[in-house]
Amino acid sequence: MDAGKSLLTKRSVAYKVLNRLEKYYAKTANGMFPDDELKTALAFVHKYHMKESARDVFLRQLKCAIGDEDLRELFMRYFKEDKLFIKPEFESEGDMIPTLICSLGLVNS
Repeated sequence: MDAGKSLLTKRSVAYKVLNRLEKYYAKTANGMFPDDELKTALAFVHKYHMKESARDVFLRQLKCAIGDEDLRELFMRYFKEDKLFIKPEFESEGDMIPTLICSLGLVNS
């Protein structure tokens, strides 16, 4: 997860939330029941942009010094309700393959 973290600025809300929740996950991962659901949701932070409304809510909560457990619950609630990330309309891997379009307007038939 560290490779993608460098793409987020340290001042961004997504970086702050990701950093706090990764530390929380590291503390709880050694327990009897590791939180794999949280780990899966954290992977989306690197993949998609956070919605503006979610960013505002998390910024407000971070300023109010929300606890790690409450931050995790808020993050997971927004993730499950699909209020957290802006996802593109296409989701399959085939749609994400870029295609080369000839600048002359020629089409391979």
